[in-house]
Amino acid sequence: MDKLEAMMQPATLSDLPQLGRDILKGQVKGRVVVDVNG
Repeated sequence: MDKLEAMMQPATLSDLPQLGRDILKGQVKGRVVVDVNG
């Protein structure tokens, strides 16, 4: 489970606009987990 956690990046809904730009630029690697409650 440590490898999975190392590949994950937590994000909140307010992070999504910048995160979307970063994804389109190819700057995001691994998985992004969006906390819809936070």
